[in-house]
Amino acid sequence: MPLHFGKWWGNICENGKWHETEVDIIEYNESSVIIGECKYKSKKIGKSILDDLKTKSLFIPIGNRKIYYLLAGKSGFTDDILSLKDDNLLLIESCELL
Repeated sequence: MPLHFGKWWGNICENGKWHETEVDIIEYNESSVIIGECKYKSKKIGKSILDDLKTKSLFIPIGNRKIYYLLAGKSGFTDDILSLKDDNLLLIESCELL
């Protein structure tokens, strides 16, 4: 159960250049951390979003905590995400209320 939650923003280095970025969701306790990205778009979330999130996580000071990645999307996920066998990946797809 997370004890702390919020957002993270900071500088990361990609392709040899530093730039500012953010992570939508950070939840953590003493042993684990959930790092998440939310997309409210009509386009499905693909592996490139997960790869970006994993790159950002390299710059977050998480210590020795176990990392879980969370992707939440209004329009679901591409087949390359759905076919991943990763116990550290949490997927949340938006659903319409009846």
